[in-house]
Amino acid sequence: SSTIKETIRPRRGISEIPTFDMTSLAFITCLPPAQSRDTTTIRRLRRISTHPWSLYNSKTTPIRHTIIHMSANPSSKPPPTPDQKQSQSQSQSQKPKTSSGFRLLEKSAAFGVLVRTAKYIWHTFWLVMMNELAPSSKSTGEYVRPKSQFRYQIECASGQNPEPKFPAQTGRYKVYVGKACPWCHRVLITIALLGLNDVIEVVLLEPSDSGVWKLAQPTEKEKDIKDVYRNAVPDYVGRCTAPVLVDVVRNEIVCNESADIVRNLVRLGRAPFVPGKEEASNSNSNSNRQGGGLWTLVVCEETEDASNWEELIQTTVNNGVYKAGFSRNQAAYDKAIDFLFSTLDQIERKLSTSRYILGNQVSVADIFLFPTLFRLDAVYALIFKVTQKSISNSEHYPNLQQWMRDMYQLPGVAETCDLQATLNNYFTALFPLNPSGIVPRVQTVDLLRPHERATRFRE
Repeated sequence: SSTIKETIRPRRGISEIPTFDMTSLAFITCLPPAQSRDTTTIRRLRRISTHPWSLYNSKTTPIRHTIIHMSANPSSKPPPTPDQKQSQSQSQSQKPKTSSGFRLLEKSAAFGVLVRTAKYIWHTFWLVMMNELAPSSKSTGEYVRPKSQFRYQIECASGQNPEPKFPAQTGRYKVYVGKACPWCHRVLITIALLGLNDVIEVVLLEPSDSGVWKLAQPTEKEKDIKDVYRNAVPDYVGRCTAPVLVDVVRNEIVCNESADIVRNLVRLGRAPFVPGKEEASNSNSNSNRQGGGLWTLVVCEETEDASNWEELIQTTVNNGVYKAGFSRNQAAYDKAIDFLFSTLDQIERKLSTSRYILGNQVSVADIFLFPTLFRLDAVYALIFKVTQKSISNSEHYPNLQQWMRDMYQLPGVAETCDLQATLNNYFTALFPLNPSGIVPRVQTVDLLRPHERATRFRE
């Protein structure tokens, strides 16, 4: 029974033990002395819990009154048996463990202090990280992309310049690229479309935990992108970015600006003389290149219209998604979003009248645009908050969606695309924008579906 009543032999004036609840007694005896004014009584109650017969001594009266006053309902449940305790322990062990924190939500004042302190510390730390990762204008809060330090050109020998510093030659150049990077992606697409795989060496890079590109196949002299820069320029001070084009013969960096590297590759592909080839080299034929007939798709001439489109796409689309994601304030973000989708609307209208941006031939403008649109819905919409419209929604951009399929299905382009590597890179490397490091599952445009652009825009 939960209530124990027992009559004992009278001893020193005490004839009967009062009715009391053992559960209440156990609780009382566990209280610290500081919670009771009668510390002597509490100490005695603790002793009673293990030695009940010590109750009967000359100083029992106050204890007896205390028990009567604090006794619980006699109908309370008895203490669990050993078997019941074991059953309860097993059921508790099967429950999922949760992290309840400091339970500050139950203390409104403490929670408010925590929120204000955390917001201040996190915002300050975020600004420090963002200033290192993505410098911005102090006056407007807009992201400002750092200028590339190496911007030399590959040139063909001519009467005015018979011995250019960086001549167009097979096997002379090496380019370092990572598939996860959109700026590297445009370089890989150019090499694929021009069939330059046997003309220039491609060295693949991978992201690392330190935030520095590392070589997928490191060598004794080169393990990461920093080694590439330092081997070419021992006293180099600055950012070690990819892609980077290196002259192996001179051991110098030719260029680390992706737009210029693409144009250099076009010049390399147009070179009238390529050492190492057989004597059909004085023609502009591409029969010596892996790309075969793809070379005829690329518009080589730099017209004013082509330059304008390249600049517009580079500034408002390629760099525009970064301006949105790295904005320091709402006004800078809104401005970047307005420019981005205004340009995409303009391209959508352009692609309703031609297969590609500059007509029925792939141009540098198309090469610039594809890497960004390939990442727009899956990456930039989530991490850079670029959500106003979607390429995967055919109601928003039907022509751009079909154009993406057209570009992706050109020979060699699909092999340059690695969406999973891109997701892993962005959502784990950009710590200030995604502190959890969780990589989302995404839906993208089915780029393997047939398109009708080839038949729709026949010459």
